[in-house]
Amino acid sequence: MAKENVRLVRLVSGEELVGQIEETETGVTIKKAAIVIVQPPRTSGEQLGIALIGWLPYTQARQDGITVKKEHVLFFFFSESNMIKTYNEKFT
Repeated sequence: MAKENVRLVRLVSGEELVGQIEETETGVTIKKAAIVIVQPPRTSGEQLGIALIGWLPYTQARQDGITVKKEHVLFFFFSESNMIKTYNEKFT
């Protein structure tokens, strides 16, 4: 899958994943997925931080991908360019 297929997916569980996305008839296949973790500001005046952590890093699903059924996906869309850049640097 090409880097331009990198999108953000929100699951019904509330998890937000960034990965190489391919829509199928039954759901969404995600390869090289990373979970988005929002980090609160450490000091006043600091903005929220975001961390990308490998999702299911201990499984073959990282490379082969995993298909999530449509009923478990709330939505998926392209993320903002800084998040995609960070994802591409760390996971592709």
